[in-house]
Amino acid sequence: MPLAPAASPPSLLRSTLPFLLLVAALLVLTVATIGHNFNQQRDKEMARLQAIADLKARQIGDWLKDKQGDAEFMQSGQYFAASYRNWRAAGDLSSRDLLQTQLEQFRQYQGYSAVMLLGPRGERLWGSADAPSAIAPLLREAVRQAAVDQRIHRVGPYRGLAGTLRLDFVVSLRAADSPSPLVVLHIAPTDWLHRTLQSWPAPSASGETLLFQRDDDQVLYLNELRHRRDTALKLRVPLATPKLLAAQVLRGEAGLGGLIDGVDYRGVPSLGVAQAILDTDWYLIAKLDRAEFYRAAARDTLWIGLAGLLTLFMAAAGFNLLRQRQQLALAADMQQSQAQRLHALNLLAAIADSSEDAIFAKDMEGRYTLFNRAAGIFSGKPPEAVLGRDERAIFPPELAERVMAVNRRVIAENRTITQEETLDTPNGERVCLATKGPLRDAEGKVIGIFGIVHDITERKQADAALRASELSYRSLFENMINGYAHCRMLFDNGEPRDFVYLDVNQAFEAQTGLHDVVGKKVSEVIPGICEADPGLFEIYGRVAQSGRPERFETYVEALRMWFSISVYSPRREHFVALFDVITERKQAELALHRQTEELTQRNAELERFNRAVVGRELEMIALKQQVNALSIQLGREAPFALSFLDAPTHPLELEESAALRQQRNSE
Repeated sequence: MPLAPAASPPSLLRSTLPFLLLVAALLVLTVATIGHNFNQQRDKEMARLQAIADLKARQIGDWLKDKQGDAEFMQSGQYFAASYRNWRAAGDLSSRDLLQTQLEQFRQYQGYSAVMLLGPRGERLWGSADAPSAIAPLLREAVRQAAVDQRIHRVGPYRGLAGTLRLDFVVSLRAADSPSPLVVLHIAPTDWLHRTLQSWPAPSASGETLLFQRDDDQVLYLNELRHRRDTALKLRVPLATPKLLAAQVLRGEAGLGGLIDGVDYRGVPSLGVAQAILDTDWYLIAKLDRAEFYRAAARDTLWIGLAGLLTLFMAAAGFNLLRQRQQLALAADMQQSQAQRLHALNLLAAIADSSEDAIFAKDMEGRYTLFNRAAGIFSGKPPEAVLGRDERAIFPPELAERVMAVNRRVIAENRTITQEETLDTPNGERVCLATKGPLRDAEGKVIGIFGIVHDITERKQADAALRASELSYRSLFENMINGYAHCRMLFDNGEPRDFVYLDVNQAFEAQTGLHDVVGKKVSEVIPGICEADPGLFEIYGRVAQSGRPERFETYVEALRMWFSISVYSPRREHFVALFDVITERKQAELALHRQTEELTQRNAELERFNRAVVGRELEMIALKQQVNALSIQLGREAPFALSFLDAPTHPLELEESAALRQQRNSE
């Protein structure tokens, strides 16, 4: 009895050791999960900021390029200069009116806020309704330079004499007689530029896009800021501000495309990604407050910590029971998660299967004559509510006018136009690829326009992710075990004659021993292969023309190797070959085939011998059965033990024995 208490501590230690190990494991797992979740959330938010910065920088660059193209078109056009020449040289007032009409139509079709015509010395000759009555000093200097160098000058963005935000293009009509007049195309940044910058693809309390440039020793913000009103081209912050995001970019301390840590114009700690605007001195930053950037990670960290504490508490209440319940709960959670994912995938598949492009047609008055079901779903309007009406029945006035301007342009130019359009729909702002063209009757007369609108919002968003994953795919490609070759087939009168290597991976070079083949013909890399292996060229040419993949094994005489090849055609006259070198396997197969033939011959000889032996044995058993039967009739004990004949016999053995007896009798 005195020894009983001494045995208790080891027993307690053994019972609590698994619990202690579990506690340690849970603590390590909780800390690791928190760290992993923190890094994952950080990478996710950083990737989102990079995608937003890339998208908006590309949108602004494309927009400026489009406006530059408008200016180049006006400068090289003959009809503006001709109207001006007839007016100023010949005093033809109708040419003056025609020129003004042309400029006004150009303004409306291309979406400019105002247009102004200046004389060779910069004097104001005419201006549209919203054109400034006085020329700002910055614009006047650009007009003077354009009159001298006859080039297109972009001015601004800047604030006019009345405080209006402007971005101008000064164009000299070089086709006119010298000295040339000047046209000023006025753009209101608030119409497209500021709206594009102010939009944010997801709900956010601090998400913001900043457009800025360097102004001497200060940072000048070009757009309206989310948290301060009336700041465009007014808010300046010293370039020497230590942690200012924009100042870090302009000082060259922060690279483009990477995450920048600092403060924004309010002095609030923020994180952002910067990009440069093509062909300008502008820079763009997509930023979030640091608190919001890490909010999701902090929230998840709190829940993970609470879950860890709860798990520890439950483990203390009953380790064995909790372990079983945790396993059951984990299995149930995994099953529910898989069921939810499967349901979501089925739902997405159903949506994708039922998606269609919006198709419509309009008459010369701009009224809808065709409006399909997909268009009704896209716009949130049933077709019966739209037919017989124009865009103002679907879109807000400003957007409707912009879309109608494109429609008028299609009719005026009598050609099909394909361009991207950003539309406000019941599902939010969508980026669409719109193809619009003239609709003609049987005689070829234009009677309206047709349009096909394809939603490419998801594709735009995927572009950034695609670029990010391209390096990973390339790494996977280079580390493939199979040899890979992308080639272009060369035909002569429809017959495959040669092919050119466009791309190969490292496994190709390692397995074939061929190097530096990209850009070369196979006849140059492997002399004599065209004559030695015509069947290989026939297969490659057939796949490159038909597009149907093939898989085959072949011996390439020129390389003295066996290959297992899968070939398919990504596009016409191209083929991709994935292959393994199987020379050793084919040699082993040939050796095995020879051994199989030898064994088959030996087996046949053994079968003939067995049939002869088994037949004689069956005769002896039958004779012994007769002797036993006679002995029993005479009242004697059977001399031969044949009890094994009463044991169950497999049907195949019985069938084989019967066949042998029949063969023996026949012999």
